Amino acid sequence: MRDSPGKLIDFAKLRALIPMHDVLNLLSWEPTVIRGTQLRGVCPLPNCPSTSSRTFSVHPEKQVWHCFACGRHGNQLDLWVSITSHDLYLAAIDLCHQTGNSVPWHAQQQTRLTRNSRRNPPAGPR
Repeated sequence: MRDSPGKLIDFAKLRALIPMHDVLNLLSWEPTVIRGTQLRGVCPLPNCPSTSSRTFSVHPEKQVWHCFACGRHGNQLDLWVSITSHDLYLAAIDLCHQTGNSVPWHAQQQTRLTRNSRRNPPAGPR
């Protein structure tokens, strides 16, 4: 990965930028049952003990998922973390790259640096 560690990712923007459907498409996951807006199918997570066609539940409008067999659950980024086994930071960068999106870096990082430099001016002759 080319992006330097230490930059802050705006995870709220990332979750708004990449919908659950995009992550499911990357996994080539297809539901076996559709009830209203709820999708169910085989759990795509590694080491899930079930092969049932209904254990994995997705609510795309809420951007959440839950596997009733292995108990794991979360949002679209949590799903990508579980699939790739990356830590959250690297998984977020990887997911942005996989979906062709720019990483939403946190704008407050620069604001904090600027604010701190005004409060603590460099020491020296005045």
